[in-house]
Amino acid sequence: MSTQPSLKVLIVDDSSLYRKIVRQSVSEIPGCEVVDVAYDGICALDLIKKHQPHLVTLDIEMPRMDGLETLKRIKAEFPKVGVIMLSALTSKGAEATTTALQSGAFDFVLKPTGGSLDANSSQIAADLRSKVRAFQSTMPAELLRADSIQSSSVRQHIPSPRHGSDEPIEAVCIGVSTGGPTALGVVIPSLPQDLQLPIFIVQHMPPIFTKSLAEHLNAQSRIEVCEATDLQVARPGVAYIAPGGRQMKVQKNLANCSIRITDDPAEGACRPSVDYLFRSVANAYGGKVLAVILTGMGHDGLAGCRMLFEKGARIIAQDQATSTVYGMPRQIVDNRIATDILPLNEIGPKIREISLKRAVVCT
Repeated sequence: MSTQPSLKVLIVDDSSLYRKIVRQSVSEIPGCEVVDVAYDGICALDLIKKHQPHLVTLDIEMPRMDGLETLKRIKAEFPKVGVIMLSALTSKGAEATTTALQSGAFDFVLKPTGGSLDANSSQIAADLRSKVRAFQSTMPAELLRADSIQSSSVRQHIPSPRHGSDEPIEAVCIGVSTGGPTALGVVIPSLPQDLQLPIFIVQHMPPIFTKSLAEHLNAQSRIEVCEATDLQVARPGVAYIAPGGRQMKVQKNLANCSIRITDDPAEGACRPSVDYLFRSVANAYGGKVLAVILTGMGHDGLAGCRMLFEKGARIIAQDQATSTVYGMPRQIVDNRIATDILPLNEIGPKIREISLKRAVVCT
């Protein structure tokens, strides 16, 4: 009988209750095996050496060695081990989580506040299932077999990209999900201070976390980065991140374009939604847009990019090799609406290059 692939997972949390909840949740995911549990970071490092897990779920707040320090050690000593952080929905938790994501964590799961124990356990189980499955999808099957030491050599098939308009652009819009803070941390700081275009960004994140992400990127970048607010006028050289838990759209006025933050329903379980933003950008700017789809799960952004492409916009998709999860970019590539397929480190320079052919903003 053949051995089924198994994702080996180590659970790390100082709370015995959460160790139990997370262990049970992960154990119920097909193809997962919990190899052990640890109560703090020091114990976790010893158990990683012992069990060589593929994935670690890591609490942020722990005694002796907290989650951020543990993550730093894991990435230095065991760079192939994936890490999913467990975070509290607080400003402090958001700050630490954003730092963790930009330091190499694969993704994060929120620890629920309020509600019954059963409801909280069910929420964690659902969130973990989604994140762990996404991590599983990034790993060649050979690496999940205990007796295998070789990685997959399957090449990515990339359809020939189509070509959009060479007309000067008036705005940039970016859609991103899993792996986004790291990807944005490469692209946005590479942009020049004199960039003469507004940038609109949807990163799939909950409330509070998008504000922390904006603050991190603003500190690292030469352009201004902020969490968008309702009725802001879109200014060149500013990147606007949609607030978590709400929708962001751009509307054209007589003299300018402005941002609207709404409580419109989620689209495809996403709020903020890339499609929601991109549709509005298409209506406000027509085809004079550069759209960028970075790493992430699912297909959010496909419909919006198709609408932009039909108007003549240029569409950049991050390539598979540099994507944390090749879901959202794959949709753009496979549907042949990518005008450029680029590794992450070439996307910022491409934005700079295309932005030099700019038009007057929203005339």
